[in-house]
Amino acid sequence: ADPFFLCVNFIKPHFPYASPRRHHDLFRPEDMQLPGNAHDWEDTPECNQRWAEKDLADPVIQRKAKELMADYYAAVSHADECVGLVIEQLRERGLWDNTIVVYTTDHGEMLFHHGLVQKFVFYDESARIPLIIRAPALPQERRGQSTEALTDLTDLLPTCLSLCGLGAEEALDGVDLSPVLRGKCEQVRQECYSIIGPRAMIRTERWKLCHYPKDEWQLFNCEADPAENTNLYNATCRDQEIVSLRSRLLRWQERSAE
Repeated sequence: ADPFFLCVNFIKPHFPYASPRRHHDLFRPEDMQLPGNAHDWEDTPECNQRWAEKDLADPVIQRKAKELMADYYAAVSHADECVGLVIEQLRERGLWDNTIVVYTTDHGEMLFHHGLVQKFVFYDESARIPLIIRAPALPQERRGQSTEALTDLTDLLPTCLSLCGLGAEEALDGVDLSPVLRGKCEQVRQECYSIIGPRAMIRTERWKLCHYPKDEWQLFNCEADPAENTNLYNATCRDQEIVSLRSRLLRWQERSAE
């Protein structure tokens, strides 16, 4: 077969969450459980408190929240089915064994973690997205493996070029992740960044530092506090390591705005 590139984009799961009845009926609101920190929204950034301003302990509001959760999971189930149809066609056309497949998205969904919904913040539920890469060029023993390597979406182009046996002809923003996929190293970058409008984040193996409007900051120790419940910024903002993190983030944020 001739070489090809296919980019398939699904609108769902995305608000408003609507899905076919066969998926909708799989998830009942009464089976949904709000996150344990759904009521702990006092320290969340001011830029996103749509549901935090409501009383999730109120039965009527809680019912609406659980309905939204069920609708979201149904939309995810529908998207999974659509991905399966693409894979099915690759198999039927004899392309599966010689095709690189990348599954990812642009953002997550807070879904009432920290009392929030949608995105616009850098908690893991919003900013840490799925990335699954299936490539025939990878060694058999590496297939089905997971990694904690830092990466962001800019890494997809150089990684896919490498997996195709091609090199980048010009400088790219991203880093080739294929050495991690091949098991040759555990990390190819020391930090990664994210930005949405005036909001920005820097993430290392240990730290996540977030900068929001009105000069609002959040700092989380990703190793000791993976649920991101404790903002350490005020207590550690003068530490040399955090000063360096803040400086790198502000420089990157300034360049990104140019």
